[in-house]
Formats: sequence, C-alpha cells, structure tokens
Amino acid sequence: MSYYKAVFDTSRPIEDKAPEERDIHAKMSIIPLFSDPPVSYADYLDAINAQTLAADNAQFGGIERIATMRSKEKVVDDMVRQLRTYVTLKADGDTDIILSSGFRHTKPRTSAGDMPKVQGVKNLRSELSGALKLKWGPVKNAGFYEVGVRPIEQIKLPVPPPPPTGEPIEPEKEVEEGAWFTTASKPASIEIENLKSLMQYEVRVRANGAKGYGPYSDIVIMVVT
Repeated sequence: MSYYKAVFDTSRPIEDKAPEERDIHAKMSIIPLFSDPPVSYADYLDAINAQTLAADNAQFGGIERIATMRSKEKVVDDMVRQLRTYVTLKADGDTDIILSSGFRHTKPRTSAGDMPKVQGVKNLRSELSGALKLKWGPVKNAGFYEVGVRPIEQIKLPVPPPPPTGEPIEPEKEVEEGAWFTTASKPASIEIENLKSLMQYEVRVRANGAKGYGPYSDIVIMVVT
C-alpha cells in the first residue's frame, strides 16, 4: 500500500466540515470508479441534510437539540470514515484519484531507509584520557548511527645508505591502518573510551533507517589525548 491515503478531519465543527462533506458527495456520486460505495450516496446526502437541520436548530440552545445534533453528526462522521477508507483502497496511492473524490490526501513521507550521508563529524574535548568525544549533524528518520574508528600508525622504514654527498636522508614513513572497530549510538554523539593515547584514529559515521544504512561520512583523522 502506498503512503498516500485519503484524509478527513472529523474533529472540526460542523460548519467547517459540512461544505467538504457535500463536495465529497457531489464528486464521488458521478465518478464511475466510485460506483460501489460502502454507503449509498442517497443515504449519505440525507444524513448530511439531517445534520445541517439539527445544527441550525441547536443554535437556539437546549440540551435535547444539542444532543440531536451530536447524534446526527456521528452518523455523518461514520459514513465519511467508511468513504475515506473506500477511496484510499480504490486510489491505491494515486493522488489525482484521491483529490477527484473530494478528499484530501496525506503528505508524502520520506522513506526512513533512504538515509543521506552523515555530515559534520567533529572531535569534542573529552575529560577522559584515551577517549574520543564525537558529534555530528543529526539525520532525519535515523534509527541509530554506526560509528567506526580504526587506529593508524606511522612506521619508520629502514634508512637507506647516505648518498655520496654525505647529506642525511630523512627516513620515509608509511601509514599502517588497523581494523575498523564499530559501535552504535542512538543520538548524534558518542564518547568512545579505552583507546590509545597519542594515537591517530580514523573516524567515520553512517545512519541506519528502516531499509538499511546510508553512506559513510567523510573519514576524519583525530588524535586521542
């Protein structure tokens, strides 16, 4: 079933609902697609007219008149709910069909699984030694975040023989990457402990929604204090 459904707010005052209720009758009753409604259009129109008459009489006050108005209103509300469900099933997500019936439709909903890329991963000051305190921009509809960290070390390579000129050569360095360690966080922040002080770490974050993970953030290199 599509996310689009027919909607109608029955909690409004009768004077606000009645014009839309009549519009629904006028439109649905002439469209072939809606030829087999759960309530007859004649009965629906009679109920609307009875509701309007009861609402006019209730303006003069009186417990009985008000009770009659509420009773007539409930009948129309029940019919509208049945027609609303009927239109939703007939339309099967087609917003043009829903609007042609006189009903409005729900707003489009972004799939919670289509997660965007996490942005703005930052290293905050931590009071703990050997810890990374991270924060990033929250992602709408994210169920949780997967945070990945891995250590990187600069390893000095053997120094080659000096050139004939006798000038010293700085040893080259290569970066060795460790395995990714992942943890989960519900909010868009986390503090990861038990890391090595004065070690560089790569950090990346991705959001998880109803249909899976979004892309990783850009990798950020941070130093653990």
